[in-house]
Amino acid sequence: MMKRFFSLLIPLILLTTALPARAQVISLESVSATRVGDTLSAQFGVALQGVDEIADTLRNGVGIKLACRASISLNRRFFFSSTLGESALEGAIQYDALTKEFALMLPGQEQAMRNEDLAALLAEGWESFSIPLCPWGSLERGKNYRLEVEAALMPMDVPDWFTRTFLFWSWQGGPSVTSTLDFRY
Repeated sequence: MMKRFFSLLIPLILLTTALPARAQVISLESVSATRVGDTLSAQFGVALQGVDEIADTLRNGVGIKLACRASISLNRRFFFSSTLGESALEGAIQYDALTKEFALMLPGQEQAMRNEDLAALLAEGWESFSIPLCPWGSLERGKNYRLEVEAALMPMDVPDWFTRTFLFWSWQGGPSVTSTLDFRY
């Protein structure tokens, strides 16, 4: 029991110390509101710095989940903003010790993308995401809108008993970043 405890504890400590080691581990790139058919979508890319530290964390057995959330709201000056639509997606990165490859699962894909080079895998898999938000017809001309996109890295599969043992430790997430885009339609 103690051996299993320490085999879980060491990779989790490595994850929490390796991910925040740099000022900005995760960043959003090219955030935009785009019309895709009859739907308004948030389009963006995700980039990671410190890929070597993250690769070491993955090799130590800790999977990492990318959670992204986007919302569009009518931006009012004197009243509360009203949300027109919001959506989320999740992806995961793990290391397969048998094949010595990193595996990247993306939403809507049945098979994981695989590569021995984590930086190349992330550049290919996370360069562009599209999250549908609301019907295009719900936007009114002459109004101000706010697009908000948030991305966060979190450890995967932290056992429930482990989170209760260390009550002082937050398991809700790791590094996160938010980007806001105000525009007039």
